[in-house]
Amino acid sequence: MKRHKFLGKIYELIERIERWKQVGPAVTEKEWDAANAALEDATELESLCRVDDDYKIPTYRMKRCNEYWRLYKTKKVI
Repeated sequence: MKRHKFLGKIYELIERIERWKQVGPAVTEKEWDAANAALEDATELESLCRVDDDYKIPTYRMKRCNEYWRLYKTKKVI
């Protein structure tokens, strides 16, 4: 079955944001709301890519996902 080429990375991004929310540093309410917005954005992008295997992700969304990737990094918890 064909799959969108970025779908795996988007799943990793969603997991990364959720992990940050669980084990990340103590945050302000503004940072917490930003993490929730990022999670919603990534989840929406995931559903778009899941529905259409040939979905062309706009450049601004790719850049935003890259920002999320850097912002929500945590040490891997085993």
